[in-house]
Amino acid sequence: MELCQRWEQILQQLRPVFGREATFDWFVRLMWGILLNPQPATITRYVNALGLSESVYAQALHWFHSRAFRVDELCRHWGRWLQEHPQCCRLQGQRVYVGDGFKVSKEGRQMPGVKKAASGIGRCQ
Repeated sequence: MELCQRWEQILQQLRPVFGREATFDWFVRLMWGILLNPQPATITRYVNALGLSESVYAQALHWFHSRAFRVDELCRHWGRWLQEHPQCCRLQGQRVYVGDGFKVSKEGRQMPGVKKAASGIGRCQ
């Protein structure tokens, strides 16, 4: 439960980027859809991961073309949040926010979409 609450707190920090509450609500929904979607990324799969009906697909698609927010401003806010975060890690001089990922077990030795641990990555300095 702590992870869910933390994710919601992080998303709330990005609220000033959005001109309308409805646009921000869709942003939050789609971010949850991205996190919960174990399949290749598509809007349909984000909507399905959230258990929403097909009738909201058009609304979700419209969000990506909305003028109620600007992607560059969203990126600036995210970068500012990372910079001010007390537990910010750096990887090759760049700030990163370390999180956990999903691993889906598959048969075979090397298959597309299977995560591999690279040496030296993941250590905070």
